[in-house]
Amino acid sequence: MSVRETSKPPVVRNRAMRECIPAAGLFQQALPARTRWAALRASTLPNTRGVSSALEHHINEIIDSFYHLCEILQGSIKPRMTHSMSQPAYSIPQRSPLYQAPPFDYKAFSKVSVFCRVDEAAIRGALPAQFDVRGDVIEFFIMDVPAGGSLGAYAEGGIVVPMSYKGRPGGHVLYEIVTNDDSMAVGREVWGYPKKMGDVEWQADDNAVRAKLSRRGTSLIEIDFKVDGPQFEKPALQPRFQTRIIPSPESPAVETQIIENSLGGSSIIRHAVGTAEIRIGGNASDPFSDFEIREIVGAEMIVANFVLSFGKIIG
Repeated sequence: MSVRETSKPPVVRNRAMRECIPAAGLFQQALPARTRWAALRASTLPNTRGVSSALEHHINEIIDSFYHLCEILQGSIKPRMTHSMSQPAYSIPQRSPLYQAPPFDYKAFSKVSVFCRVDEAAIRGALPAQFDVRGDVIEFFIMDVPAGGSLGAYAEGGIVVPMSYKGRPGGHVLYEIVTNDDSMAVGREVWGYPKKMGDVEWQADDNAVRAKLSRRGTSLIEIDFKVDGPQFEKPALQPRFQTRIIPSPESPAVETQIIENSLGGSSIIRHAVGTAEIRIGGNASDPFSDFEIREIVGAEMIVANFVLSFGKIIG
């Protein structure tokens, strides 16, 4: 099994949705989606005079559902989630929640990681006060997700640091940039992952990965990885321990929960160690560059499956 291949130009995942080209030639490719929709509605309902408003509403709903199905079949959007107001929704808006409840079944994601030695004081300065520093080797990663269950396709990257909570070792995702709002919202709201929206460029073949993570025009992580490198010892970064911050609607006060989260159903499709060049950038909003790299300990690429399930409130 090879790394997920992409042809040039690189795949760029960002917050803009791809233009849909519906099936069966019903719509012209050159027209924008709204124009095609208006054309379909006009051709299907050329004259609504004499048709009751209720009947017209139902017909419009049928056409809207058919148009939506065309988009789903073309893979340009995910199935729409709707709930009646009498049913409890896991997220908002209640009529059409942004994300479903876990679990999320990830298939054949690709991830490139570079493990680097940094100043332990820099880790301590960035780590939430509830956690203790446990080592000076951290992970810079970028990953491409072609299928994240109901979260769809997206990409992300960030920094994971070794830490412990009340004597229990694990990893804390310190910074994380993601390319779709579903993953950003569910990560922040359910597990406390510090996700922000940004962009990822990803190019990969059997022997190399070139990836770039950026946000608002600032490059944060750039990795140029090549297969065939020395074996190395990785720090233990599982399970994850995150701080879930719940702001008060009445004051600047917050409630902070400690969430433990572990990956389930993991299966490795491919694993390769290699060599890597890495460049770190940042700014006051995204201070990735606070970590000055003293040594590259090792680099790896994996293609794998896993299931992201509910976590546990432990503090």
